[in-house]
Amino acid sequence: MLWVFLAISAHLVWALVNLLDRYVMEKRLKEPFFYTVVILIFDGLASLLFLPFIAFHWIGWTAVVGALFAGIVFILGTIFFSRAIQIEEASRVNILWVFIPIFDFIFGWLLLGEKLAGKQLLAFIILLSGSLIACLHWRGGKWKFSRAFILMLISCLFYSGYDIIIRYFTRSAPFSLLYFIASFSMLFWLVPILSTKKFRQKYQSEFKYFNLSLAVIAVFVSFFSGLGLFLNTRAISLGPVSLVSALEGFQMIFVFVIAALLTIFVPQIMKEEFDRKNLVLKLMALVLMLGGIAVLYL
Repeated sequence: MLWVFLAISAHLVWALVNLLDRYVMEKRLKEPFFYTVVILIFDGLASLLFLPFIAFHWIGWTAVVGALFAGIVFILGTIFFSRAIQIEEASRVNILWVFIPIFDFIFGWLLLGEKLAGKQLLAFIILLSGSLIACLHWRGGKWKFSRAFILMLISCLFYSGYDIIIRYFTRSAPFSLLYFIASFSMLFWLVPILSTKKFRQKYQSEFKYFNLSLAVIAVFVSFFSGLGLFLNTRAISLGPVSLVSALEGFQMIFVFVIAALLTIFVPQIMKEEFDRKNLVLKLMALVLMLGGIAVLYL
């Protein structure tokens, strides 16, 4: 059950990434696509920090191409997400992350032959319910249909594709090498985009704001993002991919808790509005998530 600890740890790290991303987009930069391209390039460079943990040996061209394709799929998922966050509130976009475990469950069953036992299926339903509740945000006394629905559906499909590809090839290749190939390959796909004249002209103002302090933040974001991907990739290599992704709800809970602490102690950095209904929702989600893990361990 090591994969449970690894997956939850990954979501804790990614929660920090989410909050740093939010700070940058609210306080420093205004163009999500520019920020996404830059951060993914830093992510590729950050993968070099994990070289001591990489098991290097030849894994065959099929696995290499598969890992390269996983890198492309991850980039596409991130680009569609950046577009969704550009046109819709983050709280409404977060609701739609629940599609990742659903896609993982379907594709894991159809493509990988993964079948959940009765206890695992019950845990998946409980964890998925917790994830859905963790994503909910009550505002203005009603819910609205998100304009970013189609974009997030595509984004979740690509992220699920990454999970399935990695899970498939970890059957015959070490997860660490697959992670490294997928992450480092981002440089080859994105550096040409960053270096084009059209891109530099379109985001000229964003380049001006990208000073040393912002570069330091980007380094931290990239390291935590890479660490989260490393941990989650390991979790996927050990456990059922649908159950690993069903732990997604912990990320929303971590974001909520950390944002609450920042609001209380350093509101000048981040200020979040909290009310009783949203607090109850997050507590319900936490109880369900812990209940789902308890079912797995029983």
